[in-house]
Amino acid sequence: MKNKIYSNITIESMAAEGKCVARINGQAVFVEGVAPGDLVDLFITKRKRNYLEGRVLNFLKISENHRTPFCKHFNRCGGCKWQQVAYEIQLTSKRQQVIDNFERIGKFPFPHVNEIIAADETTHYRNKLEYTFSNKRWLEKEEMESSEPIETNGVGFHLPNLFDKIVDIDECWLQKNPSNSIRNSLRTFALKHGLSFYNIRENHGLLRNLGDSHNLAESVDGHCAVWRR
Repeated sequence: MKNKIYSNITIESMAAEGKCVARINGQAVFVEGVAPGDLVDLFITKRKRNYLEGRVLNFLKISENHRTPFCKHFNRCGGCKWQQVAYEIQLTSKRQQVIDNFERIGKFPFPHVNEIIAADETTHYRNKLEYTFSNKRWLEKEEMESSEPIETNGVGFHLPNLFDKIVDIDECWLQKNPSNSIRNSLRTFALKHGLSFYNIRENHGLLRNLGDSHNLAESVDGHCAVWRR
């Protein structure tokens, strides 16, 4: 079944870690970048004992539950996972996940699970973020194919499942300014003055982590903390 293409597959529900579930011949298929109700053509990328993994080749129908991600780093950054799913669907689906974890995985009935209380803000709500410096950031295909010199230093978030690759973040929607200004200004300063970015494989480099607290930034005029480990 691996490497096969299946057409007219309906995405049924949300799963975990940014994935949704479809079914092919009764077998669960986990897919990223979709929302419940989407109708797609799927290419099967992995076959496991109890499930499959696939990626979308074509969207045949976009459901009313689907949203266009607003962050330009979405699908690269390992942070936000559900920007393609309407927020109200996220709430009902995550509540159901709690029930399923007790009843299907734990194998015992659980008392009534309350509705999830919606957040007042779905962007700029984090009080603290931690960014990572890397001297070998993730490069897009267009960059690798370019004949122009490429800046390989970056500061941002890890790609999913890749401990040594960092997405160089230009704008993050998790925290209010001056968060983006602090990170981008520090990157510019470090590049201008030749400060070394961390090499995680060889364990050297001056700049490794940047911790940015919204409360701290407000209290000390937007300063941040940079530290090595």
